[in-house]
Amino acid sequence: MEVYAQPFWTPKAGNSEVEYEDAFYPPHIIEAKTNSFRFAIADGATETSFAKLWAQLLVKAVGKGRLDPVCPDRTLTKLRSCWQRVVSRKSLPWYAEEKVRLGAFSSILGLSLSEDLTGRYWNACAIGDCCLFHVRGNNLLRSFPLSHSSEFNNRPRLISSIPECAAASGRLTSLQGVYVKVLFVWLPVGEVDRSGDTLSFYIGPVSTSFPLSDFAHSPHCRG
Repeated sequence: MEVYAQPFWTPKAGNSEVEYEDAFYPPHIIEAKTNSFRFAIADGATETSFAKLWAQLLVKAVGKGRLDPVCPDRTLTKLRSCWQRVVSRKSLPWYAEEKVRLGAFSSILGLSLSEDLTGRYWNACAIGDCCLFHVRGNNLLRSFPLSHSSEFNNRPRLISSIPECAAASGRLTSLQGVYVKVLFVWLPVGEVDRSGDTLSFYIGPVSTSFPLSDFAHSPHCRG
């Protein structure tokens, strides 16, 4: 299968690009012919310290196929150790050190595509409120993990960078299916077309309330 992926991103209203706490994988435009491919987005909790680093570690692990949604504990242990190691090298004021001890939190959504002799398939895993939409034409076939806007709230389940907070993280949920035309994650940013057997994907935590000209392309994101 041919895959074309182009991420778009923007900081939330009132924030600068430096304050962008989310992450996505792949971090740049991808055009490839392959039998399998993985995508991921993560929404770092801005009220926690070094959430961007934690979100980046999560999406890379999902994108590289290192985070198993069935048994994620081993990989999460390694990611948490990496987060602690990087953060501990920084010189921080006492109040920032106290906040670091509370850890960073992030939601995560992973999407993998595969193709074999029996057909083309996709599966997704998620924790929190990052969303995937399966669209055919102008019709929404399925959304995951949320099915309605009313399911959003101010306290989604998140993955913590601190083991002691892991109990509050919940478990990764998963979904599988067969794809036919177009998949894209988070919110649609415009018409996604298909040419021949080429599937087009637009990935990244974005909002339809912004014109495309307002979005920075991923090479500017230090992800």
